[in-house]
Amino acid sequence: MLQAAPQQDVEGATGTPPGDAERTGSPPPHHRWVPSWPPGPAQLFGWLTWLVVAFGTVLRIRQWLPGRSFWLDELLLLRAMSEQPLWKVLRPLNLNQSAPPGWLFVEHLILDVYPGERGARLLPLLFGVGTVVVTALLARTLLGPVAALAATAVVAVSPALVQYSVELKPYSADGFWLLLVLLLAVRLALRRGPFIRDAVILAAVAAVAVCSSHVAAIGTAGMFVALGLVTLAGRRWRELPVLAACAAPAAVLLAVEYVTLLSKNAANPVLAAYWRPSFPPPGPLRWSVGSHWLAGRIVGLVRNPLYWRPSHALLALALAGLVVLGVRKPRALPVVLMAAGAVTAAALFRVYPLSVRLAVWMIPLVAIVVAAPLDLLLVGTERWRLPRLPAVAWYGSVAVAALLALAAAGQLVTVVRPNVRLDLHYLAEPRQQEESRPALQIIARERRPGDLVLVEARGSVLAAEYYGPRLGLGGYELIRKLEPTPGCPRVRPGAMLRADRSVRRIWLFYSHTGPPTVVQLAANLAGFGPLTFRRAFVIAGVLRFDRSAAPPDPSGRPPHYCARIEPATGG
Repeated sequence: MLQAAPQQDVEGATGTPPGDAERTGSPPPHHRWVPSWPPGPAQLFGWLTWLVVAFGTVLRIRQWLPGRSFWLDELLLLRAMSEQPLWKVLRPLNLNQSAPPGWLFVEHLILDVYPGERGARLLPLLFGVGTVVVTALLARTLLGPVAALAATAVVAVSPALVQYSVELKPYSADGFWLLLVLLLAVRLALRRGPFIRDAVILAAVAAVAVCSSHVAAIGTAGMFVALGLVTLAGRRWRELPVLAACAAPAAVLLAVEYVTLLSKNAANPVLAAYWRPSFPPPGPLRWSVGSHWLAGRIVGLVRNPLYWRPSHALLALALAGLVVLGVRKPRALPVVLMAAGAVTAAALFRVYPLSVRLAVWMIPLVAIVVAAPLDLLLVGTERWRLPRLPAVAWYGSVAVAALLALAAAGQLVTVVRPNVRLDLHYLAEPRQQEESRPALQIIARERRPGDLVLVEARGSVLAAEYYGPRLGLGGYELIRKLEPTPGCPRVRPGAMLRADRSVRRIWLFYSHTGPPTVVQLAANLAGFGPLTFRRAFVIAGVLRFDRSAAPPDPSGRPPHYCARIEPATGG
């Protein structure tokens, strides 16, 4: 039975003597692959890795198919995009929104052909699925088969990555483009193919990535610096001009993006206020301030978006992973670290935030690092040979490595198990963010002549403006909760509407509105008549008040807040 000769997974372990490969930078010789049966362990783990990729794809498509209602953040971006012509994607968006120009350009094209919830979320879905695929490819490049399977599984079942794969936001694009650039850069650093060809491909992909993701734009700068340092360390002087030429398009596009978008977003007071908690405190940036900020950011990001519990064991696992990657892939590790370090430095210098949704790109990189200790299972095999040792020392080293790998596996299972339970729950019952559409459907279906529809004036307006015309809702007015002031009218809106004999019933729609506000609005409308219908959805709902034959009892406690009814500009 013919089989390809086993290839070591350590750099330089090819058919060419390691010293010659290092000096020439030539790719490893091509081995003809002939399928064999039964498959070896590496093949089995490779198949399992792609099964995990398929499972992650199913999780994401399952959340995408129902086409859940847009929630407020998506509606804000959708409105901002509708006010921005396609040829103005290099200008900042209205409504304090931010998105990279390449992502906006493609999203505009998709919405022109496929409008609605599924169409708007199709591009994030493709990037979300692509993130799992590229994670598997990068993990198989950096890790052994067991560790690559584990890293891919962590990414496939990550609740944050699943959630943002089906949301009209560019967060899933951040992870995809950064990982794709790193995959090509790592292959270039490891000399997995012809240098010129791989460098040209990297240059083209990096240029697209800079236009399609703010995170990838910043990370690409760190990646090219790392490649230059690795090339200098290897004394491959002739490759430096090629790398510089490949970095030039991305550098020019990054400069354009910074001038036209990033700098203006950083100067936006609303975005600055939203990003400020993820930046170091104002003032001089000293070592103590930076280190304290970084420690806090690490703990915060472990909790969200990783949804893990910070612990010393998890820290030890990550440090062990960095050591294993440094030993096995010394030329690749700086590329990964400097790309992630560039984005972290941007947050440190208050240029781009490192928090929650804006940091989901880090999940695949963390997964690769924490899964790397599983490669200790390879110690003593063809993939990780030990130097000549006495038999006792050799077997002892293999045993210690195996125990450490098993401890790492146990820690991985501990941190991932809750994520799997959450994914299985949402697989059976897809996640809902804000169910504004079914709430408005009830009003559109049950509305009669003489009914007045009131829409809460802050978090609910965009949902009514978007879904109202599509559902045939008809006209509506706004009701706004006001802070208590001495000038509050003595007659509440409900009593005022009761005096209007043309109003027979009042519908109140709310979405992205806190329960206290709903309670106060209902209290302001209680003077019209009793509450006869209530339907609550996820962060949305409907109330109906019917005109009573007798005036409501005014002896009840008056509401603490005032309310005012206003005409709707979009109704």
